[in-house]
Amino acid sequence: ASLAGPLPFLGDSTNRVSYMIFSTGYSYVRISERYEGYADVIPTRTGNAFLGDEYLINQGKIDALLSEVTVGFGYSKKISENVGIGFSLLGAYRDQTKIRYESYAAYDSANQRAATSDVYVDIDYWAVRFSGKFGISAVWDDLKLGATITTPSFAIKKASGGTDQASLTSNNFLIDTTGAQIDIIASDRQEGLPVNYRSPFSFAAGIEYIFSEETSVHFAFEWFAPISTYVVMQPESFDFILNDPVTIRPRDSSELLRVYDSMKSVINAGVAFEHKL
Repeated sequence: ASLAGPLPFLGDSTNRVSYMIFSTGYSYVRISERYEGYADVIPTRTGNAFLGDEYLINQGKIDALLSEVTVGFGYSKKISENVGIGFSLLGAYRDQTKIRYESYAAYDSANQRAATSDVYVDIDYWAVRFSGKFGISAVWDDLKLGATITTPSFAIKKASGGTDQASLTSNNFLIDTTGAQIDIIASDRQEGLPVNYRSPFSFAAGIEYIFSEETSVHFAFEWFAPISTYVVMQPESFDFILNDPVTIRPRDSSELLRVYDSMKSVINAGVAFEHKL
């Protein structure tokens, strides 16, 4: 969905001011799975517990929601009879949520013992960023040309924030450094974390050639630069695993719950042929 147009109360025949509001992204993904079968996933314990294959039940679910809206204001100027230039300031609001749940249960039917593990992850953040778009266009009777460059975004951290949460429980699953069979509990939730989401530099160009009043051809492409791996949301330091660090290696939330992102280089291109019947 989009809405755009000129602001008639500003500018003149060679200077135009415009506005634009459009959705730059929306997606909702839900994935669920379940597995039941025999597999040897637990090492044999004292007394032949978990000897051989266990009956394994594994089920999980992922919910991911993304929405993004961009608002922009543009200024364009006619610098000659056929050529114009312009600049647009774009502000984007991004809201992204991902929830993942996984459950594992391994049952030793011979000894009637079970080992279980549950993982819950909840990432929720919103981010505001700005970028600039510069453009140039040229128009003749039978030919139209245009090109734009969009700057990398600048994050407004004061208008962004996020929540990062994860929990893990494990019963009868692990053996600690002393050889004892133990349970594990790990959990942390941090709210109001700073968010730094980025969008890349891009370049776009297009051409339209009019063969006649009935026939024309159009070509356009856009290239997005890659973004190497960076940190979107950085939790503060906290002992994620609540067990005694003497027997279980501690893990820090600032490392384990850190949220990353990256982007590969992308090229989009399209060709259209138009003919009036």
